[in-house]
Amino acid sequence: MESSVLKRRKMDGDDGRDAIADLPESVLLHILSFLPTRDAVRTVMVPRFRYLWTCTRHLSFDHCAYHNCKEEDPHFSIDERFVNFTDHVLTLHENPTIDSFRLNLNYAAQLYHDDPRYDDDATRETRSSNKIGTWIRFAVRRKVKFLDLNFLGCTREFPYNLYMLPRFVLRCSCLVELKLTSCEVWTGGRVQLRSLRKLFMKQIDLTDLKMANILSGCPLLKELSLEDCDGLQEPKFCRVPSIEELNLKECGDLEKLDLARSDIKHLTIDSVGDLELVCPNVKILDIAGCLNYVKVTDMPSLVDTSLYFSRHRSWPYGEYHEFRLLLEKLSCSPYFMPCNFLHTGINYVGADK
Repeated sequence: MESSVLKRRKMDGDDGRDAIADLPESVLLHILSFLPTRDAVRTVMVPRFRYLWTCTRHLSFDHCAYHNCKEEDPHFSIDERFVNFTDHVLTLHENPTIDSFRLNLNYAAQLYHDDPRYDDDATRETRSSNKIGTWIRFAVRRKVKFLDLNFLGCTREFPYNLYMLPRFVLRCSCLVELKLTSCEVWTGGRVQLRSLRKLFMKQIDLTDLKMANILSGCPLLKELSLEDCDGLQEPKFCRVPSIEELNLKECGDLEKLDLARSDIKHLTIDSVGDLELVCPNVKILDIAGCLNYVKVTDMPSLVDTSLYFSRHRSWPYGEYHEFRLLLEKLSCSPYFMPCNFLHTGINYVGADK
């Protein structure tokens, strides 16, 4: 019986050479694309890889790799090693284009906390914004297709100061997918995201007008996801007929969603409070959250529906009657999954049984 060592040698070749040595660079670059940039750079110690990381089309910088996310430090600051490493990688990178660029850090943390040249808070914040802006501009100049900017990091608290997203990001015509978390988006200029297919925004203050301005510059947008974005009340999505999927989660100020003039086919709502929906073209509808009252009208196209209220409450008779009507309407769709009443504990009060 052959030993495992002999079997491995036969797989690698009779001469016992490392199988990686014979792989083409395209395969090695594909392997690097699955690694965080910090680990990709470490492959410089592997002879076959050497400086191949400088040609990778996927860049990812995560500040969480430089500290313990579970430890709470009131004087938390950006690790200087993270800043130096990011600068170093971008300086040595050689590929003229990149496919993805990810940046994850807590912008509220102090970047230059121990540098006497930046003792003033305003000066320190300006310096931090300029540094981050340089990194983002690098990605835009390399015609990045997927841009993921998370300025919340691993903290659970909403930051008191937000990073102001550079205007040139909303004029990046090469972007196909954009994810923004916890930053200030200014739409005073013209939005030109002509290639964008997916847009995700989390913890960003929006108004109906600001949302309309952003969408006006995204003619090919297919999927829009908003999470914990306050300020929206009655947004209009009819300006972008290409949108097929809309996901709204914890957008607390949302009162009414009228999709009568849009072609959205898949709608997911996870919200609180009262909500009115008009969705004649929606085929897949998912409703969840701590909703007190929800009214859905004009929904002849529904095919697949799910409903889940994650709240224990007693319903006044009038609202209970409306809820029953809602269930009757939604149950008419070919596929209907109602909520688990044992979990939600829905009861009604104020009427005879």
